[in-house]
Amino acid sequence: MLAATDLTEDSEPALRAAFEVAGAFGGNVIAVHVAAADAGPEALVRARRDLQSQVHRVRESASGRPPTTEIVVAGEPPLSILGAAEEHRADLIVIGTHGRIGRLRGLIGSVAEQVVRLARCAVLTVHGPS
Repeated sequence: MLAATDLTEDSEPALRAAFEVAGAFGGNVIAVHVAAADAGPEALVRARRDLQSQVHRVRESASGRPPTTEIVVAGEPPLSILGAAEEHRADLIVIGTHGRIGRLRGLIGSVAEQVVRLARCAVLTVHGPS
């Protein structure tokens, strides 16, 4: 399964849910962060370090601790998440939502909305704290 994170606290419930689902079903988690398309090498190294730190912190607090791989890609978030899911043959994408009032885009966030709409596999959306 693929768990998308923007490295903020708001994305941690989705990451935690991915660990718990994968742990319950004997799966593994591919944690992916999408950096800006024009991110330089230093920004990508920093993003990888931040992703590893977030994964370690959230994984330790989750009830499931499945095998995990971290990847950082540069590009447009929805397309990069979908591309990573296809490349790694994910059967489930886990992504956080915003929970704001308004249209669908406002309710779940434009990235999550596009992933839900375009994914070729199941998508689990997890409501964030804000």
